[in-house]
Amino acid sequence: SKLFVDEIVHQSSQGSGTITIGASGETVALASGATQSGFSTPSRYFHGYSGTSNQSFTSNAITKLTLINNVIQSNTSYDTSTQKFTATADDVGDWLFQGQISVYVNANNMYKFRLQVYKNGSADFGTYFYEDGGTASGGRHRTGTIRSVITVAENDYFELYGYAVGTSPEFVGGDGNGYRQCNFTGVKLD
Repeated sequence: SKLFVDEIVHQSSQGSGTITIGASGETVALASGATQSGFSTPSRYFHGYSGTSNQSFTSNAITKLTLINNVIQSNTSYDTSTQKFTATADDVGDWLFQGQISVYVNANNMYKFRLQVYKNGSADFGTYFYEDGGTASGGRHRTGTIRSVITVAENDYFELYGYAVGTSPEFVGGDGNGYRQCNFTGVKLD
């Protein structure tokens, strides 16, 4: 059956009560072409990503990614000139951050690899790869992804860093095997 109405208002509180639509286990869907408004959706986010250029860096040195110079964002202040997200008063709260880097070395000798998100100039969270034996006989191309929920205060800033040991390492922006290979994303959760 169909219900045709212009407005649904809680009968006893005239707008301040709870109205339940659907039951546990059911899906509530909008018809094709319909739009929604007034529902909570992530309103503060950024997604910074690399283009097709690579960034060379020194082997065995933690390095800030500077090739993430494209951004999709809503109500945030990710700065493509500094590759840094700086929180405003409206950004205070819990955020989900995710970083990804892709590293290439000029020989099959990458045996250490690290990815970290820095908060206010210091490593906050990250991951690493270490080839068993610690010799220069590792891989040529590695990609790593990390994510974490972080409580953000006003003026906190976040940056993406990487590290590798191997011959002539580069962060890969994109190539024929994929684009946006290095990226940094933040979404406010509350």
